[in-house]
Amino acid sequence: MNKNRNILIFYIFAILTYSGQGIMGLFDQIQYYFLREVSGLTLTQISLISFLIGLPWVLKMFMALLLDYLPIKGYRTRYYLWMNCVGLVFSYIAMILFGLHIWTYLLFGFLINFFISLNDICCDTTMVVYEKKYNMSGKGVSVQWIALGVVGLFTSLAGAKLAESMNYILAYSICLTFPFMFMLYLKFLHQEDKYKKQKFNFKNLITHFKNKNFLMGLLFIACLQLSPSFGLGLMAEMREHMGVSKIFVGVLGSVGTIFGLIGYILYFKWGKVFNLKNLLIFSIIFSSITNSAYLYIPTQWHIMVYSIIFGAFSGISFMSIMTFMTKIVPSGNEGVLYASVTALSNFCARGSGIMSGAIYDHWGYSTNVILSSVLTLCCLFIIPKLNLEK
Repeated sequence: MNKNRNILIFYIFAILTYSGQGIMGLFDQIQYYFLREVSGLTLTQISLISFLIGLPWVLKMFMALLLDYLPIKGYRTRYYLWMNCVGLVFSYIAMILFGLHIWTYLLFGFLINFFISLNDICCDTTMVVYEKKYNMSGKGVSVQWIALGVVGLFTSLAGAKLAESMNYILAYSICLTFPFMFMLYLKFLHQEDKYKKQKFNFKNLITHFKNKNFLMGLLFIACLQLSPSFGLGLMAEMREHMGVSKIFVGVLGSVGTIFGLIGYILYFKWGKVFNLKNLLIFSIIFSSITNSAYLYIPTQWHIMVYSIIFGAFSGISFMSIMTFMTKIVPSGNEGVLYASVTALSNFCARGSGIMSGAIYDHWGYSTNVILSSVLTLCCLFIIPKLNLEK
């Protein structure tokens, strides 16, 4: 196949994979209201539950070993993708049949995250190889997140409407259509070269983790993601202290998504023009400043204005971080190594969520935001140590 056809098929693959992730946003608001307002859990407890069902995203490195060392019939991704689609169909149907309870949410939520994260690994492995092979300068990452953002725009509004009536059955029914669409892609479009099975060599794999540039990149990602987030705290403030409606929360999410998408598209078009290290510096300073702005939220409209003003720049900052994550991956074992980077990122982000919940529960919203801003800014000290291409 020629280069353009390869890239086009990958774009379709990426769009379907990340749309399948994004559609789960239909359930995000229902999840929060179910755990917080129906079940009465603290933010710390909600964060712990989210960590548990999201464990597959933390264990991506070990799941990626399947692709590199246990290909099925000579293919790294084809049969795993089929398995994921079938598993998602059964998991979504099970949630519809058994209903929304803590135990069903934990069990089937974990399985859904497992299959979606393995899909993500299959897509990301291809993306990292293509980024290097075709010098795509972050375009592969941009397409993935543009797809996620477009679907997120729908889920923000539709999810808010479904959350009003807690209609999880319709939410999961809509999610159910996506694995069927993915099966059509696998049947008629997906193309993959035969892959020669590698013999697992722990010594060769571990040498990558002695690479100073790689380790410094991992340190930067870990420090950045461990900065306490305050998304749950902001949601609690809006719902419990400001009386913000579920619909307005959905509209707020859609506005942020629209402007974030603008940032993704701008990065897709012109990201390669800028020095990546300078973009990282911008991202850290910008994130710290915008976080601090959320200390002043006298009305819900202030939050809306922040989403509009900061949205596009937040999208550019996010894409800079994602491109950085592809750049630090050494050649060879891309599936395992990129999965290691994203697994570390997910682990630290989810750990940050637990810390944030505890900070909010014990010291309040303002402390949560201040710590987030200050610790994010501290990541600037690592950037000079990073060895990046222009």
